This record gives sequence, C-alpha cells and structure tokens, in this order.
Amino acid sequence: MQNNVADFDVKKTTSEFRDDVTDEYPIVGRKYTVTHSDETAIINVVVGLSYAEDKITKMRDEVLLNIKYDDDKLIISGVVLVDPPNGIGTKKLRNDIFLREMDKALMAVRYADRDFFEMYPYVDHRPIIIWFYSKDKEYNKCYYFGTMSDYAGSLLIR
Repeated sequence: MQNNVADFDVKKTTSEFRDDVTDEYPIVGRKYTVTHSDETAIINVVVGLSYAEDKITKMRDEVLLNIKYDDDKLIISGVVLVDPPNGIGTKKLRNDIFLREMDKALMAVRYADRDFFEMYPYVDHRPIIIWFYSKDKEYNKCYYFGTMSDYAGSLLIR
C-alpha cells in the first residue's frame, strides 16, 4: 500500500490509553480501536486490552487491530467489516474506502503509540495483516499492509 502522506495530519489524531496500558506493557494482547469523524476529520485511536466498543458507531467503519501470535510468529492482525450495516452503502464502496483510507488509519496508530513502537522495534517490523470481512467471497479477503515502521517516516508534524 502507498502511504498517503498528504492526507494525514497528526494534529487531527487523538489517542486514548485504557486498561492500564502503557508505553511498555503489554506487547501481546495490545488492541487498537481506530475510528474517525466525518465532520471533523479527526482520527481517534484507543489503545487497550479490549476494543473500545463505546467508540464504535452504527456505521461500523472502525479498524480493529491486535498484536498477537499466529503460528508462533508475532503479527499485527486486524479486521474491518465490509458488509454494510443496516443496508447503508454497498460492499464495493465500503471495501474501496477501507482500502483507500487504511494507510491513514495505520499512520494514526503508529503516531498514537509511537513511544511503544520505538521502544520495541521488533514489533514495529512485524507484518500487518487485515481481514476485510464479508459474507461475499469477492470481498472476504486478507491484505498485507507492510509493517508499522513503514508508516513511521511519514509522520511529519505540520
């Protein structure tokens, strides 16, 4: 994926840490809930031990990420829901938007939790695999989005 630097502004990114999560702890089980506001263009990142269900809207346009082991290898795993909730939008439109905007969501996570990723460079270089979940086989796919370190160089404060 190509990082969309021109569209990302760190001043429009907020972060919140919950469940006693710190820059150092935990590594495995660290969860990210990424949401945004269409009105303000602010991207919200919540870092915790569980997903921030209170931030998830009925539009279901959040990105959920989790640092976990898969076949004894540490990965950053994620999911987005492609099927439209309550019949709002189409699968194709939602899929295209998630693909187009994923780099901004990942830049927001890398920025929001930058101290953690800088403290643990091996996590910063682990693969990001995101499942685009759909009941339709055409859209039900996993995508590789590089590593968090791929999104670090783009974080220029304007």
